[in-house]
Amino acid sequence: MPLQELHSIRELLRKGELEDCLRRLLQWTEAQRMEDTKLALELKLAGFNRAHKEMMKGTLTRELYSVELTKTSEHVLQLISECEHNLNTPQEDSLSANDTQTRTPLHPNHQFTCDRIDQSDDFEELYQLQQKERKKAQFYYLYGWEPQSHRGMFRRIALEREGGMLTPQEEGDWPLCKALAYEIKLKGTRRENIFRQQLVKNLFATLQVSYNEHEPLLQKDLRYVVEHSPLLGELREQDYVCLYIPVGSYDWDSRVTPKVARWFFGEFCGVELPSDSPTFLFFFAVIFEEDEEEEELIEEIRETVENSEYIRPLAELDKVSRRDISRWFRFYSQLAPTSVERKALMTAYFGEHEREFDMETVQLQLNKIIDAFNNQQLGL
Repeated sequence: MPLQELHSIRELLRKGELEDCLRRLLQWTEAQRMEDTKLALELKLAGFNRAHKEMMKGTLTRELYSVELTKTSEHVLQLISECEHNLNTPQEDSLSANDTQTRTPLHPNHQFTCDRIDQSDDFEELYQLQQKERKKAQFYYLYGWEPQSHRGMFRRIALEREGGMLTPQEEGDWPLCKALAYEIKLKGTRRENIFRQQLVKNLFATLQVSYNEHEPLLQKDLRYVVEHSPLLGELREQDYVCLYIPVGSYDWDSRVTPKVARWFFGEFCGVELPSDSPTFLFFFAVIFEEDEEEEELIEEIRETVENSEYIRPLAELDKVSRRDISRWFRFYSQLAPTSVERKALMTAYFGEHEREFDMETVQLQLNKIIDAFNNQQLGL
């Protein structure tokens, strides 16, 4: 079936097999006679091949090549979602109003909308405060144990900025603005200067500024990056650049990590940006490794996070209660219109007796439910 084939193509993208995904999707759109989408994919595939050749020749760094792959993957994911929507949208004259509502697909973004009320409220309150102060660069801590999905919370906030978390009835106006979301990965180090260099180098690469041509990097600042980034040329004042910077508790060094964080947010990013530049949202994700046994270290990190001068902490990420999942089912009532169906859905995907769940588990199960619903295979 065409929809099932799209799901398998989406899975290729999730596994990082971008080239296979592009070629399969190109064949799929050709079979479905979606000429505009087919043309867009041909351009994406040509761009992918060009970037790969430049990287192999050494004219494009691996960091910038990685950025290009991320951008292409985001665009392809959007194209897949559009194809799914077109395939699921029925002809008006063949369905009743009730059938039309039932078959409206639910976007995978909604796997991130369960619980996290405290964190979302904290973010909105802090965000509005900094907006009043006209701060173009804002900094937040996400912290908690690894299975509670720091990255999922980050994606939720980024999607909310551009309207991607609206209810299905409101999604016709999405996106309201652009919100670019990127992850900055850092290698472990206990040398302060190396840590600073890594952080800035990765920021340059993420925003497509060739760091080799702009040394010495530590003498630059965020305004310099903004002025030289081709990636930001299309963004407006109302748009966002969301940056996720994860640091595990194993890599936390009490002598180095907080000091570098203060320098990065207070000095490197603490400069005035042009009034027409997008708003930068930095999320410093402190991840407590699940098998971490050093209780004193965890408490030290908590204290540092909660008393930070420059970085605003959101509430610590915790497990998700059964009640919060039930609330999610009730909100998305098209999945299961009656209380009996909702109870059956809860039992099928979350069992009967467990009261709390790690967020990673919740998101995985909700994504399965959304896929099954969109494919009309919930089986209730």
